[in-house]
Amino acid sequence: MHPSLKGFDVELKLKGIPVSPGVAIGPAFPFHASEAVISRHTVEDVAVELERLNSAFDKSRTELEDLRDQTSEELGPQQAAIFNAHLELLNDIAFKPEIERRLKDEKINVDCLVQELIDGYTKMMDQIEDPMFRERSMDFIDVGRRVLNSLTDHD
Repeated sequence: MHPSLKGFDVELKLKGIPVSPGVAIGPAFPFHASEAVISRHTVEDVAVELERLNSAFDKSRTELEDLRDQTSEELGPQQAAIFNAHLELLNDIAFKPEIERRLKDEKINVDCLVQELIDGYTKMMDQIEDPMFRERSMDFIDVGRRVLNSLTDHD
């Protein structure tokens, strides 16, 4: 808290897209996620990198299914629907095959390829003004980061 505000009750109203109905009153805890530092390098064994990619997708799928089930149980199926959307994005026919294609063509480590795909998608989405479309793009970026975190063992 700013020193000049000591002794004062401060009210802060935040606006955003709610994930559940109602009003929340209480302390706010800022969350700052750190991102893994990804280096780009060529790989000798494409099959090993492909296995890393498959494992990361499998781990991400399991995490999303667990989150969906837990959220559905605790908050209801409507609130858990976001995880179904994330699972659909994870299974998107263009996401993984694009990384596989670049791995085979360029022989670059898959964590770098995933990061580059996220970065490219983020730049493209920054140009779009439609808020609904931008929100869907954030879902794609979240899924991509989940795969990247699985590849790098980063929380």
